Amino acid sequence: MSTPVTVPEWHEFLTGPGTRWPGTQPAGEDAVRAVERRLGVPLPPSYRNFLLVSDGWAEMPTNAGTLRTVEAIGWYPEADPEMWTAWFGPGMDFPALESELTRCVLISTDSHQGDVWVLSAGHIGADGEWRAYEWWPGDGGDLSPYDSFGALLLSARDKWLAEAEA
Repeated sequence: MSTPVTVPEWHEFLTGPGTRWPGTQPAGEDAVRAVERRLGVPLPPSYRNFLLVSDGWAEMPTNAGTLRTVEAIGWYPEADPEMWTAWFGPGMDFPALESELTRCVLISTDSHQGDVWVLSAGHIGADGEWRAYEWWPGDGGDLSPYDSFGALLLSARDKWLAEAEA
């Protein structure tokens, strides 16, 4: 399957053969526009269209916990101030990581077991897609980049399926 971007592609991704619906009800255009106003930027197409199909995701095939609802996403420093302070508060010195994550929207919950997913407004492609990152803050690992939210979710699903078959 190619990387989902459009609403029909997200429907196919989430309801295709062998897939159990992991999502929730759609967010709706008004809710998506409201979060774009709150953030001050348009969301990337693959993520925006995902929200129009599923407002978050209750069961992620990864250690990222869940995908946040449209009302719960936000700039990382405000969306998870505890984690932000733990990494970038007084006495901490990770300037490059802090600089990158400051312009990221946190889209997953912290499972306290694994990774978090963010979308970087500091890296927007010609197609309007934002770079997506998977980050394991518990081990201090580097940010793992993906070309888009769709690419990140497709990769996570493929890894999960490969592990389930092993």
